[in-house]
Amino acid sequence: MTIIAKPTTDTPTAIAPDGAIVLRLSALGIDHRAADFPVRFIEFCEQNDLYEMEVTAEGELLILPMTGYQGNKQELNGSIRAAVTRCPGHP
Repeated sequence: MTIIAKPTTDTPTAIAPDGAIVLRLSALGIDHRAADFPVRFIEFCEQNDLYEMEVTAEGELLILPMTGYQGNKQELNGSIRAAVTRCPGHP
């Protein structure tokens, strides 16, 4: 008798760049192979245009880290908030 190990669902299968978030669409009941998925995904991306996203062949959603102007702007805003929070006498 041959036993075939089931793939684990604990680790993503996609090779994502550092800082990317990997989400399994199947956990939400979304079939990335459905005929209407490309249209729905484009609409989703347009509604969340602050983020760069991709879907892998395995059905994982990659939310990519910000780069360029938007990424630098986010880092700057975070640094300013942290500095203001640490300033003595700041409410």
